[in-house]
Amino acid sequence: MNVRVTVFLMLVVLVVGCRQRTFDCTLAEADAVMEHNADSAYTLLQQIPDAATSGNEATRAFYALLTNQAAYKLYKPVLPDSLMQAAVSYYRQTNNLPLLCHAIYYRAMPLYEQDRHDQALQLLKEGEQIATELNDLLQLSKYYESLCMVNDRSRNNDLMLKYATQFLDNAFQLGDTVLIARGYCHVSTANARMNQPGETREIILKTLPLLNSMDSIAKAYILTNIACTLHDDGDNEQAKYYLELSLGSHPRPNTYAELGNIYAEEGNDAEAMKCWQKALSSENPKIVVNTLNSIVKQYKRQHDYENALTIAERLSNLKDSIHDSSEQAKVAEIQHRYDRQVVENRLYKTLAWSLSGAVVVLIFLTIAVYYHRRVVKTFSNKLDESMQALMETQRQIVLLESERQKQIEQQGKANEKHNRRIEALKKKAEDITREATERIGHGRDVYKAALKNNPIRLREDEDCLIEYFSVMHHKTYSLWGQNYSQLSSRLITFLILQDMGKTDADIEHILSIEYSSVRSIKSRLKAKESK
Repeated sequence: MNVRVTVFLMLVVLVVGCRQRTFDCTLAEADAVMEHNADSAYTLLQQIPDAATSGNEATRAFYALLTNQAAYKLYKPVLPDSLMQAAVSYYRQTNNLPLLCHAIYYRAMPLYEQDRHDQALQLLKEGEQIATELNDLLQLSKYYESLCMVNDRSRNNDLMLKYATQFLDNAFQLGDTVLIARGYCHVSTANARMNQPGETREIILKTLPLLNSMDSIAKAYILTNIACTLHDDGDNEQAKYYLELSLGSHPRPNTYAELGNIYAEEGNDAEAMKCWQKALSSENPKIVVNTLNSIVKQYKRQHDYENALTIAERLSNLKDSIHDSSEQAKVAEIQHRYDRQVVENRLYKTLAWSLSGAVVVLIFLTIAVYYHRRVVKTFSNKLDESMQALMETQRQIVLLESERQKQIEQQGKANEKHNRRIEALKKKAEDITREATERIGHGRDVYKAALKNNPIRLREDEDCLIEYFSVMHHKTYSLWGQNYSQLSSRLITFLILQDMGKTDADIEHILSIEYSSVRSIKSRLKAKESK
């Protein structure tokens, strides 16, 4: 009997050992091809899906790191965050700083893409510190570049320029031509954000002598960046020239999208649509969403409201599917945590944190508008109503969850009626948050268009512009509330355009008004100045 047991145990050890070696070999192969062929790495990793729960702790951590890296590079769904959190924890415990630095990055960036900005930013700063301690210039460059882009999205222009400059300095130390060119692109963009068109153009053109030493993919990336900068500067002919060069080097969906936008501005609808159709092949959902938005606007300009509605519905469905994918990821995360018994009452905690996050986001977007509305009494916007509705919805959900928890403790099961009400209220909260966010996003688009002297034609566009400005430039907006009394929407829009540095002639064109109207607006503003 003892002999049989011994033989059985030896077989088990042998099988487990072989399986572990298979895992490790496949992971090593995936790691070897990751940087230059993420597709192949991802395919290899999919052959060992149970490595996330099997194998030793080192294997699970390395599998999570490589899988998230490949998925992030290919715009595919990443692993539940708890798996990456476990990997980061493992590398902390073992004091493996190089892999810890790597793992933090590929945990932080997916979190940022999921709008979990605060958590992602803390991780990026931690990773930056570790890379500095290691004096790992390549890893440090990745952190500088990510922090540059994070600050670009949040409109922290000074910090964006700081990290762009540090990234460029690192690239020179590494002697990497591609990184140097990307550094010039980021510094150029930062100067553009700070309204310095001369420096922007001069810096981006420094990338041209570097192109001959790049492969076709890197060259296409840089050429597209040059074209986008020239397009923003109003030089459409040169922008089209570099976009065509980029497509000849390596066709990219975002390049087609930019070329389509230029053709649309020039009134070449047929060529614009051809380019946009090619852009829609992208696996990056952001490029697809932006392209569909451009197509909707084009159909509206042509008064083709039937096609505009069709594309708008497609756009809405795409956004819903992205939202559903995010929800699926959350469900998988909850299930994983439940299986590992990380939290006891997973549904309640997830719901509470989700709604708290929604409230924090909406408060950030609306607090300036909500406060200044007491000063600028005649201006009405939908964000205040959204804030009140969301707060009331959250209060009802917390109340119902509390009641349901009591029933679980007393009866051992939840009340179905409460479940349905909670789900309905949660959806309502999400809809409110999405609507408010979309208005701010549309206001940002109107702001960018106005910077290029594009006309503002709709009252709704003006309202969204004001809501965006009141949040992103709340100090200036606050001063207007102190210096003027009872401003109308049109007067506020006029002040915003003046703050952009627009001349009277520019404002006449943007608002489609006569010079006499500009004089009238100035006169009304003078009359409303606080004494």
